[in-house]
Amino acid sequence: MAEVPQQVIPRTLSLDPVSLSKLPSMEFLLDAGRSVLEASLLWKKGRSSPNAEVFHHRRDNTRKSETWLCRVSQFRTEDVRFEALWERLGRNKLENEKRGDQG
Repeated sequence: MAEVPQQVIPRTLSLDPVSLSKLPSMEFLLDAGRSVLEASLLWKKGRSSPNAEVFHHRRDNTRKSETWLCRVSQFRTEDVRFEALWERLGRNKLENEKRGDQG
């Protein structure tokens, strides 16, 4: 039987800024990122479009709430070039997110 992912985001990952001197190791960050990816499989489904689905998770702590978002997009290689994806996701992702562009 496949192991069920846990809906846990490591507490050390937060939306609070930290100084460079307090950043965890690269190995720790990669492990924590993998935990978030696994956890996102259990998040609530939100809005969707023809090429993408959005999932979200709200984590409450004593000071504030944090909302984590995960967008899963699927594209066929014959429909889009890497350069076009990189332009949308790597260079000006925030602008495209605000407009609702899907890549």
